[in-house]
Amino acid sequence: MKRTNEAEDDFSDLIKFFKLVSSERYTQPEIEKFLDPDAILRYSVVRAYISDWDTFTMGRGKNAFFYQRATDGRFQFLQWDSDLAFGDPNSGFTGGRISSWVEKPYNRRFA
Repeated sequence: MKRTNEAEDDFSDLIKFFKLVSSERYTQPEIEKFLDPDAILRYSVVRAYISDWDTFTMGRGKNAFFYQRATDGRFQFLQWDSDLAFGDPNSGFTGGRISSWVEKPYNRRFA
């Protein structure tokens, strides 16, 4: 019989996060319950600076772990696999996947 960790794994926060961002009608306090903007923006800037187009924040949904910290329950990206860094000098800063979030006024303060 095939077994899973379904009873031990709790994806409720991840599901709530996906529902919130899918609505595109969220406030800064609502999104920051789930995300660490400092960690995600630092991650995004470094990946963009090295033109690592093969990553989630640059418009391609791979090569990053979406990690929920045990300390505060907020999500952040963990870097993984930069073998295609410095590969596309024409790539945009963050691509389309997270650009609408990056452009929020409360995130622009980090610039």
